[in-house]
Amino acid sequence: MEDFQIFSSENKSKKSTNSIFKFILIIFILIISLPIAYLSFNLGKKYSEKSENSLISTEAFPTIYYPSPTNQVLSSPSATLKKTEDTPTPTPKKQMTPTTAPTILLSLKILPSISELDGFRSSNGLGDNLSEIRIGNDTKSVSRGFLSFDITEIPPNVNIQSAVLKLYQGKIVGDPYLKGGKLQIDHLTYGDSLDKTDYNMPAILYSFTSFSKTNKIGWCEVDVTTKLKDDIANARSMSQFRIHFEKELKESSENYALFESQNNSMQTGNTPQLIVKYFQY
Repeated sequence: MEDFQIFSSENKSKKSTNSIFKFILIIFILIISLPIAYLSFNLGKKYSEKSENSLISTEAFPTIYYPSPTNQVLSSPSATLKKTEDTPTPTPKKQMTPTTAPTILLSLKILPSISELDGFRSSNGLGDNLSEIRIGNDTKSVSRGFLSFDITEIPPNVNIQSAVLKLYQGKIVGDPYLKGGKLQIDHLTYGDSLDKTDYNMPAILYSFTSFSKTNKIGWCEVDVTTKLKDDIANARSMSQFRIHFEKELKESSENYALFESQNNSMQTGNTPQLIVKYFQY
């Protein structure tokens, strides 16, 4: 009987010890499990929030689909630049519309003197516009010649190249060039009549040129281009000239240079001329 009791006590002692051990083990497991559960819960929550954010981002910003690559070969910028340098693209030439150059004509016009306005006037108030152009002197007076040309026949807006005054010396009386020197020419405006007041009419320009000194019968000429241009520029309808010797003195003998007038009183047919050359566009 004693043996049975001792065995029973030992069994009870072992059972008690086992129960305590199990209790401690459960407590240990619980202590370890709680932190793990807590960490698992937090990780799950963060993962859930991240998933929601990812879903919102996907919905707010739709996915961009890029085309799948093809077999085309894309040249790099450097390759393109090299190609441009090697084979530059030609610049197309601008098509020029052909233009027709303006026709420039060199025209010649021979203007005759006005018969009623050429002739001579003398220092004594006498004169004549129906006879020759007389220049020189006698024992009583000194004579001066006059010429007038209608320039309205010249077209407007032309480029005057030259103007030449031509007179035909038809007769010499005495020795006018020895006594009087050169034949000089005044540029003036004496209007549409020739009278005694024109002998001393103020000139636009006195003695601007002169004829050659010669007793020969024939043509004499001088350049009057600038004077014609001046008349045109000032809207004058006529170019008018007065001719006289350099020295004008009364002599004991007659000394005249006689030139043919537009009336052809000397019957030479060589009447005064103003020869004008101009470009017309």
